[in-house]
Amino acid sequence: MSAAIRLTRWLLDLALIALVMSVLSLVLAANIGPAVGHQMVVIRGSSMSPAIPLGAVVDITSVKPQDLRVGDVVTLKSPGGTVYTHRIVRIVTLPDGLYIETQGDAVGKPDAPLQPVSEVSGRVTYSLPFLGFLLYMLTIPTGVLSIFSLALTMLLCIWLLEDLGQHQVHEVQEYECELARTLDAMRMRERIG
Repeated sequence: MSAAIRLTRWLLDLALIALVMSVLSLVLAANIGPAVGHQMVVIRGSSMSPAIPLGAVVDITSVKPQDLRVGDVVTLKSPGGTVYTHRIVRIVTLPDGLYIETQGDAVGKPDAPLQPVSEVSGRVTYSLPFLGFLLYMLTIPTGVLSIFSLALTMLLCIWLLEDLGQHQVHEVQEYECELARTLDAMRMRERIG
């Protein structure tokens, strides 16, 4: 098998393993995470760039209001149902409770108005860039079909490369056998003649 075929096969193997591991990890994290106090949220905007890019997955954990600090990145759910992730820039105590002022890193001004801490779904513990696209694809039938088709295509390419490598080895063996027969025939003619 030639070096180019081996390298291509190795890269395809690696890509297929990465795809399968990513899908399995995301499915497990999305399904088991809430049971242990973690929630996965896909970032669908660029207001937190470059710290959290568009398409990232963030892990959020619940946090007590008194544990919130300026600089924390939190995910909020407004009464209208909008979910967004921004950084706390100010914490304010008003007569009716604790409020926070948030701002996206890529936005030049704070969000208005102040949000009550009751809207905080959790604090962001980490983010994984671009895996949100994959997680989102796993939530729609065409996305699942696309990922399955990609994995199947990669597997077929691996099999074809393996077959091509075996075919080349077989051709070399046939050539060596034919060469050996020709040399044997020449030696016999020399002995006879």
